[in-house]
Amino acid sequence: MADYPNQRDDRSIINNNIGSVTGNVSLQGKHVSQHFTLTTGLAGDEIASLIRAIVEALPVLGLSEEQAAAVRRNAAVIEGELERGEPNSGLVATMMSRTLEVLTGATSSTLGLLLTGYAKELMKNVGLPIG
Repeated sequence: MADYPNQRDDRSIINNNIGSVTGNVSLQGKHVSQHFTLTTGLAGDEIASLIRAIVEALPVLGLSEEQAAAVRRNAAVIEGELERGEPNSGLVATMMSRTLEVLTGATSSTLGLLLTGYAKELMKNVGLPIG
């Protein structure tokens, strides 16, 4: 019984790959670490397309110039991060969340609601749920 904590069963570590999101789950172990990585690929391309669509829609969303400028800055950070070999998924999620806060708080347009809803669903599907 005393040796049980020192035994290793390789079946207790599971690596998951869902699209471009990779993560591990340790079911047993003395030392546990869990992580996921968002890499470029389909999910990164979809996020980049979404952020470009949001920027293109700014003129019809009814935002103030200050709000539109904040969205553009956030979009530039997101796009720059997605261009990196290993984007910082936490930064992408944070900046997307800030972008959606501006859209949600400033507009009641159908297009704004649609973009916000799609963004939340996309981020959830890539393992980075927001709001």
